[in-house]
Amino acid sequence: MRKLYEEARGLAARFRSFMSTRRGRAGPKRDGPARRPPTRANGSPARRGPRARGLAAASGRLDGRLGRWLRRFDKRWLAFVPAVLIAALALLYAKTAVTLPSPARVMAGAQGIDILDRNGNLIYSFGDQPGSGKVVPLGEVSPHLIEATVATEDAGFWDNPGVNFKGLLRAAYENVAFWEKGGFFKGSGGSSITQQLAKNLYIDPEDRADRSPLRKLNETIIAFELTRRYSKEQILEWYLANLYYGNGAYGIESASQRYFSKPPSELTLAEAALLAGIPRSPLFYDPLSNFEAARERQRQVLGLMVRHGFISKEEMEAAASEALAINEGRLPEGQAADESLAPHFAFYVRDLLPVLLGQDEVEGHLTVTTTLDSRLQRQADDIVKSQLDRLEAQTGVTNGALVAIDPRTGEILAMVGSHDFFRDDISGQVNNALAVNQSGSAIKPVTYLTAFLKGWNPDTRVVDERITLGDDRRPLGNADGRYRGEVTVRVALGSSLNVPAVKALQYAGLENVMALARRMGITTLRDISQYGPAFTLGADVNLLDLTYVYAVLANGGQQAGIPSVMDLPEGSRPLDPVAVLKVENGKGDVVWQAKERTERVVPEDKAYQITDILSDDSARVSMFGANSPLNLPGRPAAVKSGSSDETRDAWTLGYTPQLVAGVWVGNANNAPIPNGTSTYTAAPIWRAFMLAALQGQPVVQFPRPRESEEAAKRAEEQRRKQEEELRKQQEEEEKKRQEEERKRRDERQGATPTPTARPVFPTPTPPRTPASSPTRPPVIVPTSTPRPQPTSTPATPTTTPGGGN
Repeated sequence: MRKLYEEARGLAARFRSFMSTRRGRAGPKRDGPARRPPTRANGSPARRGPRARGLAAASGRLDGRLGRWLRRFDKRWLAFVPAVLIAALALLYAKTAVTLPSPARVMAGAQGIDILDRNGNLIYSFGDQPGSGKVVPLGEVSPHLIEATVATEDAGFWDNPGVNFKGLLRAAYENVAFWEKGGFFKGSGGSSITQQLAKNLYIDPEDRADRSPLRKLNETIIAFELTRRYSKEQILEWYLANLYYGNGAYGIESASQRYFSKPPSELTLAEAALLAGIPRSPLFYDPLSNFEAARERQRQVLGLMVRHGFISKEEMEAAASEALAINEGRLPEGQAADESLAPHFAFYVRDLLPVLLGQDEVEGHLTVTTTLDSRLQRQADDIVKSQLDRLEAQTGVTNGALVAIDPRTGEILAMVGSHDFFRDDISGQVNNALAVNQSGSAIKPVTYLTAFLKGWNPDTRVVDERITLGDDRRPLGNADGRYRGEVTVRVALGSSLNVPAVKALQYAGLENVMALARRMGITTLRDISQYGPAFTLGADVNLLDLTYVYAVLANGGQQAGIPSVMDLPEGSRPLDPVAVLKVENGKGDVVWQAKERTERVVPEDKAYQITDILSDDSARVSMFGANSPLNLPGRPAAVKSGSSDETRDAWTLGYTPQLVAGVWVGNANNAPIPNGTSTYTAAPIWRAFMLAALQGQPVVQFPRPRESEEAAKRAEEQRRKQEEELRKQQEEEEKKRQEEERKRRDERQGATPTPTARPVFPTPTPPRTPASSPTRPPVIVPTSTPRPQPTSTPATPTTTPGGGN
């Protein structure tokens, strides 16, 4: 400050010297004697050049105008300038005060989103800007935290007018010290709590690092106005709600839960001192990654509390030695954000909010309760990571995804979007649960379901044979390279035979198959002109949509969810899967709540037919073997796998009545998977997850629909009737065969066969006709029209009514 004062005195002295010099050169007044022109050494008039004449003219103008003005206001202008500055400041203050919104309004416009699982545990926090914290009344905050914050940030907070003048003087001294280094106004800020609140709420983020006088002036004016309008308690509440405590925690409520899993009212002195020290440098004083530095900062805060009379030295020493139980890593209580648990799902929910609420409603602090089951999510995450670690080492495949849905409600229970969210080499932040890929054979159930709606059934026979598609001369084959001839649809779908699937699509019609796929949940299909018969071997889908389709099958043809909010063409799915249960604003008011319902999109009996095939182990044994990963021991499960062309995508989707899960495995660069069939890559992940998720759950059979039960009874009665007719027919044929055999035997012996039952009369009277004899015993050989002699044994029918197996 002394140096600055001396510099100012020097400037004033030079100015006075300049003014006195100008007075000496001004010359006489107009009514005095004329000034003598300059002369040379010999006395002759000096000749002036152009430059000299210009300077003289300028000097004359200065003398005549500016000089007279300066002389006139020499002693009064120094008083005038401060008056102008004061007036300007008054106008600036008035303008700022009139247009200044309340902190509550500013905070209402600051977007912060807390993502909770279905049980209310915090799993992710989008608190990426000040203003997003929750305001907690001071009565619900530990007094230790209040005292620690005041002692650390602004010891004179309760008495000052919103500005810490001592801090400003200290900052001014430090700023002047930086002047000689070319960094004027680069020193410390010296801001009070109120000034910090003003900066965080009202100053644009890009301008907060600016320490110029104008920016500081604006901050100071706002601080004065806040102090004039609001109580100190309100200001401190807003301040605590906007401090950043690291690890995504904005506000004391979030920080208290993040680090100690308790509300701020229960913080001890040691815990409060630790939290109060973090905002100075949240990265450096992070208690999770740099505990020793955080502990040292805690001791500094305790020392400040002693200095300002908030606690005694004994209390300081006790708090400094107190052991702290800080949450680290994944928290069993789930109260702190575990941002590594379900980041893809959290971002999916965040992007979904403007669609659910409307863009204008997504403002202020929002608390979103989702459908996520943290237990299932952890199981899914661990299984996907461990299985992909194995596959990456064995086959080179690097990525995968998993989605689990409750088919009865349509609620998303788990979503794993990649092998590792934090791996850049595999584009880990891309959510492969939403990425569009080729479905392979996983879309075949929709094709056969469409054919069932048109008249086919599981016992319909179709020929698995060598064919080509369009101009492609390559024959269409199966995964094992074999053709099986005539098979039932049950075997064709269960064993995922390609030729029968194409024939099913040709029978059902591509347009009808695509319409049903959209109705059941697929939202990513292109125009019909982009597809052909190979649609059933690979369509454009994402894992979430395809899993939702299988959820319809698991729920007996009923789609469960919330009314669709997507901008989809007519005829698309009526409902969407449920990711959000409710949304609350910063006041705790529920601003949106899920209204779940069901809607039938497929007849119950047709959906059951698909389920019955996909859960029939014998139907897929010819392709996958008896002990494939598609089986769940002791539990019925309907499963379908699929692989796209060159095995760039591997799929497995399956369900029980309680749970449906879908798995995708592939590479971010769309590279083929070496030796990567779906039963080797995706199926083990699906099986491991289903076994873990259903452990301890009751075994539930797929319910047979009422129509199917009645049809089954009718079919059983028809079968028994047919069997009875067949038995009678076989008995009749056997009698015929025996009779013919006897006749041939008699002919070989040369004897004419006579009826053994014919009576013999003792007298040669004309015999009576058989009709007139009342005592004639019954005749075994029929007396109807004589039978033609068969030339061969009659053939047994090759088919039975009602179809095959």
